[in-house]
Amino acid sequence: MPYASFLRYAGPFSLVLVLGALLVSNAGCQRGENVLDLEAAPVQRWIEAGPLEGLETEELDAESARALGGQAFEVELGHEVRRAVVQAPEASLTRMLRAPAGGRMRLAVGALEEGAVRFSVSLGGEELWSHERVSPRNAWHEAEIEIPPISGPRALELESTADGPTRRPVFWAHPTLRSPDGLRPGPAVLLISVDTLRADRLSVYGYDRPTSPRIDAWSRGAAVFEHAVAAAPWTLPSHVSMLTGINALRHGINHDVGRRRPDLDQPGAAPPRFLAEILQREGYATAAVTGGAYMHPRYGFSAGFDSYAYWPDRGRSERELATGVDRALDFMADQGERPFFFFLHTYDVHDPYPARQPYFSQLAPELGKVSGRIALESPANSPEQGFRQVNRFVLRQGPAKTPLDENDRDLIDAFYDSNVAHADFEIGRLLEGMRELGLDRRTVVILTSDHGEALLEGGSAGHVELYDHTLLVPLILALPDGLGRGRRLGQQVRSVDLVPTLLDWLGLDLPPGLDGVSLVDLLAGRPTDIPADAWSYSAAANRGLSLRYNDQLKVMLDNNAWRSSARAPSTGRHQVFDLGRDPTESTPLHTAEADAWHQRAAEYFEQVAVGLRLRLQNSGTGRLNGSIRGPMVRPVGTKSHDLDCDCLQWVEMEHATFDLPPGKAFTLHFEKVFGRHLRLEGVLERGGESFAFDETFDVRNLGESHALAFDGSRWRFAAEPTDGLETGFVVRWNGGVQEHGASPAESDPELRKQLEALGYL
Repeated sequence: MPYASFLRYAGPFSLVLVLGALLVSNAGCQRGENVLDLEAAPVQRWIEAGPLEGLETEELDAESARALGGQAFEVELGHEVRRAVVQAPEASLTRMLRAPAGGRMRLAVGALEEGAVRFSVSLGGEELWSHERVSPRNAWHEAEIEIPPISGPRALELESTADGPTRRPVFWAHPTLRSPDGLRPGPAVLLISVDTLRADRLSVYGYDRPTSPRIDAWSRGAAVFEHAVAAAPWTLPSHVSMLTGINALRHGINHDVGRRRPDLDQPGAAPPRFLAEILQREGYATAAVTGGAYMHPRYGFSAGFDSYAYWPDRGRSERELATGVDRALDFMADQGERPFFFFLHTYDVHDPYPARQPYFSQLAPELGKVSGRIALESPANSPEQGFRQVNRFVLRQGPAKTPLDENDRDLIDAFYDSNVAHADFEIGRLLEGMRELGLDRRTVVILTSDHGEALLEGGSAGHVELYDHTLLVPLILALPDGLGRGRRLGQQVRSVDLVPTLLDWLGLDLPPGLDGVSLVDLLAGRPTDIPADAWSYSAAANRGLSLRYNDQLKVMLDNNAWRSSARAPSTGRHQVFDLGRDPTESTPLHTAEADAWHQRAAEYFEQVAVGLRLRLQNSGTGRLNGSIRGPMVRPVGTKSHDLDCDCLQWVEMEHATFDLPPGKAFTLHFEKVFGRHLRLEGVLERGGESFAFDETFDVRNLGESHALAFDGSRWRFAAEPTDGLETGFVVRWNGGVQEHGASPAESDPELRKQLEALGYL
């Protein structure tokens, strides 16, 4: 079954598992209650923000639709999600309105089946607007309605009338009223994210091929950040960071799993607020067009958007960006002088790369005309590789598939660069269209990416590792007041700085708890205190954590709990590179200073990473060994920042064994927490005696922490923190209790096809 016809995803930190229900504030539709007063508040939304319950609609009939009448959900029609009120046919929704100076109402309507449904809006019994919907089915139809001045509260009624029998509900999306004061012009925001775009493949960043002439020309009137670091090397966590200002370790969305909102009262829990949510509450019209897949609304990215559309058909990806640009220009032309936020995301540069013409022949004429696509493949992760993801390039030409290696780098470069050039053409068309609309004089335009791409540097392919070719992304910012115009800024910045910079320039308050900082002072040439640390995390590929320090040093911490059989157990836990002397990150440093940087990265992980922790410690004289069982014991998602011994072995899914000699300890960090029980069983061999243990922890009811401690003669279970633990185990949460579920792709075949087409599954 395709993505549910309407479903509320409870925000970016909930990821699919929905929480509770929300009625429109006049549940029961009684006249005289809950007046929408445009004099008191110049912007009034019929549907208030809040978590909503998800519903499947395949079997929804008229009776159940009537039972749901007046409730709000996120509704998808035609691969576009909007927040909408459900209404049964032949029904109405009523609120009271006070609009002494008049105003305007914006809304969209839709229905689930063919046939004529008449929608109408009336004020005090006088019809203001109507719309006959016949076809196409499953599409939104927008309207803007003039509200006349009235004295005293009048009944505002939204009514639908079916022409003949109908079984399916109808929807009223984002009914929003604005008084004349609420229509004041304001700055607009356009954020463009070109997925998988390396900074060094744009001409403006020094590339010798002319891949980006239109972006280059536009960037001369903007600020170019020469060293911008992405928070993660793949789409889902990096975009969460980009759109919230929170590092990947703290928001914890580092795997393709459903997730409930963390307990925000717990230390380290991240505030779940997307940029669109903040701007929507400030009265901005908000809309997005994305490439789908890991930017699908099932992952929570639709939060705060009046309209969130995505490209469903990866088999026709050649039209994805062009269609997004067309929709962006249509949206902008329709806004007048209203402040708006438009987010455009595209996979136009993501594998599989076609040889885009005419760009391929223009950029690499020596290669002739080559057909097919270059794609990434990821052989199944294995215990022998420590379950690390390893990619390789292949050339697909019809059913034929040819492996590529370092001898084919010129071919791979040309394929990739031709797609960069195609994206440049379409982005140039968008920027030119904005100028023709006169929007360039009031619109903040940001061009960036979520991550780069390894193009066989050192044999690496794709975007799983933490080297600069994967983490350094373009960040170009054009502000209407000209701040920073024409400047090239060499100071290292981060993708998490985007949200606070934008909010600061707009004069809006920053949410608490952000990892990013405003770059406005840097743009203005004033003294600034930008953190030197840029943290990035590659959890799903088991590649670990990196710190890029002040554009001078790179630290990589390998926190994979499962060791590769191809290397000694105590080597390869970290790498440190001097970027000034070794910009290709090919020769790790081996110094005491390098060890100190590694320790700093480990301490950061220990302090910040959200998830379930299991501490194993043997400070006595005996040997502690046993097994760990539970659904959270997984090849990907089980980490350790301090495992410096060959003390842990993978057995099978949900089962590992440990063997701690005296004086050893380490911590396991579970990032994918399924189920609720974690079982520890084994024995402590000490002084010729054996002390067996077998304890199961209910991880959903830990309190602050639970411990199983050996007191010198027996095992003791403690339901509170245990200070000074010598030998035993402590189970606790960091960053609040969280709950994960299956990947959304498991219940959505269409989404699964999108992810497969991009090489993720």
